[in-house]
Amino acid sequence: MGLEGSLSDFRITEIIQLIGQQFKTGVLHAETGRKVVEVFFLDGLIVHVLPNYRSKRDLLGEILLKARKISQEDLEKVLKWQDETLQYTGEIMVELKILSEDEIVRVISTQVYETIYDLLSWREGNFRFEPRAVESYKKISIALSPEHVLLNVLRMIDEWPAIEERLSSIHVVFQKVKPLPRDVKEKSPEKRLIYELTDGKLTLEEIIDRSLLGRFNAHEAMVALWDQGCVERVSVRKPGFTKLMGARVGLRSLAIAPRLLSYAMILVITIILVLFLEPLILSQGKTGKGGLPFPRSFLHDVTCDEVRSALTAYYLENGEYPETIESLIHVGLITRKDFALCKELRSGYSRGEKGGYVLGPVSP
Repeated sequence: MGLEGSLSDFRITEIIQLIGQQFKTGVLHAETGRKVVEVFFLDGLIVHVLPNYRSKRDLLGEILLKARKISQEDLEKVLKWQDETLQYTGEIMVELKILSEDEIVRVISTQVYETIYDLLSWREGNFRFEPRAVESYKKISIALSPEHVLLNVLRMIDEWPAIEERLSSIHVVFQKVKPLPRDVKEKSPEKRLIYELTDGKLTLEEIIDRSLLGRFNAHEAMVALWDQGCVERVSVRKPGFTKLMGARVGLRSLAIAPRLLSYAMILVITIILVLFLEPLILSQGKTGKGGLPFPRSFLHDVTCDEVRSALTAYYLENGEYPETIESLIHVGLITRKDFALCKELRSGYSRGEKGGYVLGPVSP
């Protein structure tokens, strides 16, 4: 079946349903901008998804490490085994009896749902279905019905805005205020798990990571517990600089933390220099001590460094560079004064060949 076209002409839900109804085996490629998603079908069932924008921290091993289901030693053993056998990490963990099949299937299923959820939000782009042999997991039984996946994802889309409005930040800390009702314990394992993880110390983000339920299911369970009066909000705890940067680049250890702290100190010193020296630098006709003109190229370098740092922070947060430098202003990474000063100093920004940004002169 040759199937391809534009996402503006065909809804992705119809495409997935068609592949499922015809029991096709192959890979559905979908792309928009620099984002690419591959959905693997075996006899019409979804067995795997592969988004190219997934960061290292979203890989199976890192997810299980954050959930404290495996140790760093376990992960290193699995990755070494994978290098030698080219097996999937999940299969290796089951084979080595590090985790059960059910635990691995739960994580992979969550990845499928969250990837399809993201895919359904695309309004433009292209798709192509490539009929070909698809290798399924040999030691893990996972094959999801497209209809079932789509029904659940559509429910997520309908309910997510209201849930997100209630839980405005993943850095909120909840604590228990009364016991969980017996019927909830027996009928809702998701709520029971979220309730058990709520200790007045873990943030919602940390609870999501440890529960392995995924963002939507964990958010939904927490809101339900909140409505039932079982938990209450107590604070909001923002992550520290090292933790934030470590999470963005998916660090396996804190070995790189000293280097990150050094970069932070350089950035702080740069900002201080700009604040104190800007009045002198911006004065075209004024001179520094001793009657010598203050070198304007110094401000150029300082400002460029700030913008480079802002671009790096934006990339680590979003997995891609902004479409325009002005986007850095909107998210608060640089100020309009910074951007205006860059233009005054005739330092322009343009996209590099690999999608990043390079600095260079622009015309008047």
